[in-house]
Amino acid sequence: MTQDIRFVDRSLINRLLEIYKSSHFLALCSFLLIIFISSIIPLSII
Repeated sequence: MTQDIRFVDRSLINRLLEIYKSSHFLALCSFLLIIFISSIIPLSII
């Protein structure tokens, strides 16, 4: 099961790197979106 998770993580990182190489602006937007969502989720739990 850990091997599956590692495989998914690697593919996700590779996709993010491909997005970053193709468009720096798109990568920045997606990065900010991830930070925004991850900051909202703990607030909704509290």
